[in-house]
Amino acid sequence: MMAQEVLTGYLNKFCLVYLDDIVVYSRTWGEHLQHLGQVLERLSAHRLTCATDKIRLGERSIEYLGFIVNPEGNEAKPEYIRSVLDTPPPRTKKQLLAFLGTCNWLQEYVPRLATTLAPLTDLLREKRGLRWTGPAQRAFEEVKTALNHPLRLARPLKNEKYILQTDASSRGMGAVLFQQPEGEGRRIIAYASAKFSVTEEKYHCNEQECLAVVWAIKRFRPYLEDRPFILRTDSRTVTWLNRFKGTRDKLMRWALLLQEFQFTLEHCPGRHNELPDHLSRNPCEETPEDLGDTERILPPTPKVVEEEEEQGPCIGQAATVDLRDMIHDAQRNDPHPPDLNHERGYRKQGELIWGRPRKGTPWRLYVPTAIRPELLRQYHDSAEAGHPGSDETHRALQRHFYWRGMQQDVRSHIRDCNLCGRVKKASSHPAPISSHTPTEPWKHVALDLMGPYPTTAKQHRYILVITDLFSRWVETFPVRADATTILLGILEREIFPRWGFPQAILTDNGTQFSSKKWTETLQRWQITPWTTAVYHPRANPTEIGRQGT
Repeated sequence: MMAQEVLTGYLNKFCLVYLDDIVVYSRTWGEHLQHLGQVLERLSAHRLTCATDKIRLGERSIEYLGFIVNPEGNEAKPEYIRSVLDTPPPRTKKQLLAFLGTCNWLQEYVPRLATTLAPLTDLLREKRGLRWTGPAQRAFEEVKTALNHPLRLARPLKNEKYILQTDASSRGMGAVLFQQPEGEGRRIIAYASAKFSVTEEKYHCNEQECLAVVWAIKRFRPYLEDRPFILRTDSRTVTWLNRFKGTRDKLMRWALLLQEFQFTLEHCPGRHNELPDHLSRNPCEETPEDLGDTERILPPTPKVVEEEEEQGPCIGQAATVDLRDMIHDAQRNDPHPPDLNHERGYRKQGELIWGRPRKGTPWRLYVPTAIRPELLRQYHDSAEAGHPGSDETHRALQRHFYWRGMQQDVRSHIRDCNLCGRVKKASSHPAPISSHTPTEPWKHVALDLMGPYPTTAKQHRYILVITDLFSRWVETFPVRADATTILLGILEREIFPRWGFPQAILTDNGTQFSSKKWTETLQRWQITPWTTAVYHPRANPTEIGRQGT
C-alpha cells in the first residue's frame, strides 16, 4: 500500500505495483531508462530501498503473480501447471475446493473450463462427505488434459477490432475474445466460461443463448466499452433481443445492456462455429418443424421466412413459457376452433393455429375464447403492464396474438376494470382558470421565498427569488427573516430603481404576502397583488424556477 501511494501518478502509465512488487514497463530502451529514473527517484525521496538480489533490469520476459509476461502476451508458468497435473483425485470436500480454486485461477487460459468442471462442482451440493463418481473422474481427467497444453494469451492490438464469440450448452456458457489481423491467425485475448445456476438451467435454450451473450459482454466490458466490435454467435436470438420492445423485466434489462455497446452481429452457423469444440453444443436446434411447439421467445429464423412467400408466424416477445403452454392447451381443447378449410385468415403449423387480420400482415398466434380474459389480465391488469389505455393494450396484444373482435374485447375489459374506473380522469373538465400573459418585461413579476436554511455567517436564513414573467429573468437575494417589511425593502431598493414599478406581483399564499401591510403597500404603489391557487402553488413560475436556483 505504501508503494502505491509513493508512486501515485506513475501507476498504469509505466508502472504497476502489487504489494511490494514493482514492475516498470516501456516501449523503448530510452523511455525505459527515463521511467526507471523517475521510479527510483520517487522511492529515494521517501526513503524506500529495493533488495538488490530481487532486482531484474532490462528483462523482456518476467514472472509475475504466477504468470510469465512478455511483449507478445501472457502464459501460465509450467511449474504451476505441473502442480495441478500431479494432483491426485480429491478425497474430501476441502481437497476438492482447493483443486477447483487452482483450476479457476487459469480460467482465462482454458476454454470451456467451467462447463468441464460442472460434474466436480456438483459434488459440493452433497451434504455428507464426498462421493466420487464416474462423471466426476472423467471431468477430472478432462481438465488435466486441457491443462496439459501451452496456455498462452496474446496481448491486445490497439487499432485492431475485437471479435467476441459466444455459445451456450445445457450446462453452461462460454465465450472467447480474440483479434484477427488481416493475413494472420487468431490472437486469443481471453477465454471465459461459467456454469448455469439452478435457475438458469431451467431457461429455454434461446434464453440461455441470450444470457451467454449478455454475460460475455459484461465479462469483457473493459475491452468492449466505447469501441465497435464484432459479436459472433450461432444463434439468431441476439437480433431479436436487440430490438426487444416487450415488458418482461429480465429481457428488458438484457436489451438495455446491449444498447450500451456498438457491435456488428455476425451469425455463425453451428457447424462453422469453433466454440462447440470448446463448449458442449446446445441440444436445442431451430428447425421449421418444431417452430410452433418448441420456440418460446423468438420469431422464426430467417431461413423459415425465406421459405414462405409471405411473412411467417411470429411468436410474441412478451409471451412467457407458461402463457404459451396455456394457449397451446386451450387450442387443443377448444370446442369451436376456426374452420381452417373455409375461414380465411387461419392456418395450422405444427400443433398450433395461427391467424392474421388480412393478407400481407404477419401471422400471429390464435387465442381461443376460453383464455382471452386471462390474456387481457396479463396485458392490462398485471404489475408489469401497468393498466395501459385501450389503444396501447390493443397494440401490445395484436403484435403477438390474434382473434377476431380483439379491439372490442380490450375496450370492454378496460371499461370494467375497477382500478381504472377509480383513478381515470373525469370526462368533464372544470372551467379553466384565467391566466395572465405578460406583454413586456418587468410588468408582471413573481416572488417566492425559499427557506429557512441553515444560518449563514451573515445571519441569512432565506432566499427571495424574483422572476420577470415575460423574459423569465431571475434575481435572488439573501434574507435574514421572512418579515413583510424586509421583503418590501428589497423591492424598493433593488428592483424598482432598476426596472421600474410592475403592474402586478404574483406570490403564493404565505403570511408575509397576505398581511395587511403587504396589501396596503402594494395599493399605495398601484401594484395589483396576485396569488396562486392554494391547491396549485406551482402556477407561480418561480416555484418551478427555484429548482435550479
